[in-house]
Amino acid sequence: MPIERNRTHSQEEWFELITVARKSGLTDSEYCRRNQISLNTFHNAIRRLKNNSYEIPEQKKGNIELIYIIIVSE
Repeated sequence: MPIERNRTHSQEEWFELITVARKSGLTDSEYCRRNQISLNTFHNAIRRLKNNSYEIPEQKKGNIELIYIIIVSE
């Protein structure tokens, strides 16, 4: 859902875009990069929505997997 540049977007439009982004499985950074949205603008919109009592879905974290290795000495 690319966002049009140089126009004001309503809170409802930002909420829809952020919800789509957060459900996409991508990090905010990757979603914004792919859709040519400024990450700062995206995060400012989240802050404004939260200040107006919108419930914003949690951001997907990066693809980091922890592997535990147990070394047994003989």
